[in-house]
Amino acid sequence: MLTVSICVGQSCHEKGSAEIVSVFEQEIRQHGLEGNVALTGMHCSDPCFLSTTVRVGERVFRGLSPQDARDFFLNEILPRIRPEDSGKRPD
Repeated sequence: MLTVSICVGQSCHEKGSAEIVSVFEQEIRQHGLEGNVALTGMHCSDPCFLSTTVRVGERVFRGLSPQDARDFFLNEILPRIRPEDSGKRPD
């Protein structure tokens, strides 16, 4: 199981972390990945005042916005679970 942690501290919340979680949940359902991805919340572990922080496994990403969340999922999360579906958008 791949753990994806999204900062839900005040600064990240104001920058759209709840919307990012919603996008990730939708993508997990669309790709049938329930049971393969664990979404968790985390509190500020970085300079979150600059942008929302997301950790995928042990790798940390900064600068994620709700508008980028779907592409981020397709390019950073999906390939770790299903490399053959990397970057593909379901119909």
